[in-house]
Amino acid sequence: MILLYNHHNMKASSQSRPGIQYRKATPTDFDGILHLQHQNLITTLQEKDLSQGFLMIEFTREQLYKINSELGIFVAIHDKKVIGYLMAESVDFAVGSPLIAHMFNRLTEFTFDDVPLSSCKLFIYGPVCIDKHYRGQTILNELFQVMLKTLQGQYDLGIAFVSKLNPRSFNAHNNKLGMRIADEFEFNGQKYWTLIFTVEQQERE
Repeated sequence: MILLYNHHNMKASSQSRPGIQYRKATPTDFDGILHLQHQNLITTLQEKDLSQGFLMIEFTREQLYKINSELGIFVAIHDKKVIGYLMAESVDFAVGSPLIAHMFNRLTEFTFDDVPLSSCKLFIYGPVCIDKHYRGQTILNELFQVMLKTLQGQYDLGIAFVSKLNPRSFNAHNNKLGMRIADEFEFNGQKYWTLIFTVEQQERE
């Protein structure tokens, strides 16, 4: 049985920074997304910076078009600059990654409230990336809310994965956004958590 968090119980820790716009991406945002992606790839960062979070999968411009035309890429814009983004992918697209395919195949026998996940409308959450100068604010939560509002009524559950080498990301998603651990797995010698959450927009308090 998977225990899921009810987003109605989650509160934002502080007010959003003024002047930041949150919306679905357009193709004019792709240069900014690709630039932010490159700055935060595990293959780009120095080892001393990995504890602040990192990206494991690199997307091309063509893949950004595909993702954005299906579920969407959600961006935070400040001074006309992309300072954060969050991707939501269809399962059919995401399982093109061997890592995600392995994670997803492990979930085939899972149930939620005695309902098999195979009966639920699922999507893959992530990756998410925020400029290092803007971290520690409410940007992740704001992007998450835009995504939930956009996908509500279309999907039941979102599925994410986090490397066990990335505790900052795990803390943000498990403790701050309330995603719950559904599984733990190993792929190519690396260990990961699988996180699941309901697509239910929280009531802001």
